Amino acid sequence: MSQSPAECQVAGDPFNKPNADIALQTSDDVHFYVHLVVLGLTSGFFEGMEKLPQPAGGSERAIIKVSEDSATLDALLRFMYPCDNPVIDDVMRIGDILRAAVKYQVDDAVKHLKRQLSMFEDPLRVFTVACLADLEDLAYQTAIEWCQDGAFDLEDTYVQEMEALPAGTYFRLLHFCDAFNRGDEIAEHYCFTQPPSASASPSEPSETFIVPSPFDRPSAHANIIVRSGDTVNFYVNEVILTQFPSKLAVLLHDARNSSRKSHDGYHVLDLPEDAAFLLPLLQLTYPGPSPHLRDWQVLTAVLETAYKYELVRAAELAKSAWSKEIKAEPVRSYFVAVEHGWEAEARLAAKCALLCPEDKYYPEMELVSASHYDRFLRYRQRCRRSVIDARRAFIDDVYMPGSSIEQREVYDTFWHKHDCSNMFHYTLHATWARAGATSPGLRSSLWSMAGSMPQEFGLGGEWPMHMHQLMSCLNAWNGRNGDLLELIHNYDKCGGQAMNAVDQLVLEV
Repeated sequence: MSQSPAECQVAGDPFNKPNADIALQTSDDVHFYVHLVVLGLTSGFFEGMEKLPQPAGGSERAIIKVSEDSATLDALLRFMYPCDNPVIDDVMRIGDILRAAVKYQVDDAVKHLKRQLSMFEDPLRVFTVACLADLEDLAYQTAIEWCQDGAFDLEDTYVQEMEALPAGTYFRLLHFCDAFNRGDEIAEHYCFTQPPSASASPSEPSETFIVPSPFDRPSAHANIIVRSGDTVNFYVNEVILTQFPSKLAVLLHDARNSSRKSHDGYHVLDLPEDAAFLLPLLQLTYPGPSPHLRDWQVLTAVLETAYKYELVRAAELAKSAWSKEIKAEPVRSYFVAVEHGWEAEARLAAKCALLCPEDKYYPEMELVSASHYDRFLRYRQRCRRSVIDARRAFIDDVYMPGSSIEQREVYDTFWHKHDCSNMFHYTLHATWARAGATSPGLRSSLWSMAGSMPQEFGLGGEWPMHMHQLMSCLNAWNGRNGDLLELIHNYDKCGGQAMNAVDQLVLEV
């Protein structure tokens, strides 16, 4: 809570002069007395400032609230006043001042601070500062410098300060460096701070939305209209929708007290959501059977809307249905679950996402911190190591093609589809995981069996299909000579060990 002007501290010299024109009140309640003639040199300085109500009886100077703390504002004002520019030796502190300088259009300070940043040999932190200040040119420059350093394992791709960035920005950095390493063409104006704009598709005539009963017409039970963002009317009963306190109940109450009515005499509540999402939300709120929803995107939108309007029953039912569809969109589900703090769902989604053969961008990445994406990548690496350890018990490194086993198998941070399709350990991991590797290996008494193999064998899968998966793996290996049953036994045993190890790994949410 902000203190009253009388309780606020006053900044030090030269921002404590009694003849100043105005006072700037910082987020930590410090007053800076400044002269308009100095601040007037920058046209944008007063944009976004909040003027505080003045004490009764008037005041000699206006008080204007700013969002910056006193240390940041003190440094910024010293760039504007006729005094020595401050020297800052902390890259993130420079970032705080730089963001304020960009915000208030203090161009000289921006130039000076960017020069100071260029002196730091810390590209990831400088990149973070550049993105937070929306300085794409500086972000691009530092991303190039980082790529040229050539260190890309997870210990070198993330610093704690990047937590202030969205996961989408971190993804775009990794995607940029992956393209740089491959020698792929990179757009001249590659954007780190903003998500890619959706390409406009040719407009197609939309089908007429048909409202089902009981929302489709006036009735003895309906007493208000909920109108969607695409102007579809739902005739609803306010009592049913307001059985429990909620944000929607407040909005309905306000609509009932307004003078606005439809042509047939019903009060109207306008909501921004489309009818396709409002309909299942209303159906989940009304008593009776729940709608059959299987589309992940619709479920997610309904779930978000239920939380937005604080509809507890609808949120619980939507979440239950949404959880059953996590496997359909595991990566996107992970970010949604993290956003809401659903630990069990986030861990399930992350485990399912282990089998995604390529890292892709999803809009949900903009909803959570880069730290959550980093945690998933680290979790995925630990799982990969478990699989590789089991693979080494099954097939020695000396039998694997190529000489860069460690780099190719473990330390790749960003997954490219072409890479994964050619990685032996990825194929092995996918085969083990999809087969549900939890059962014991083939019993030795079956080794000498002649004729057909049992229909159910190891790893929990149907044997013919599982055998096909196994042989697909072995075809990627130049293979050693040996008894096939021995290979199968070792494969089954090591697969179970690998999946058990993965099951024991815990994702930090």
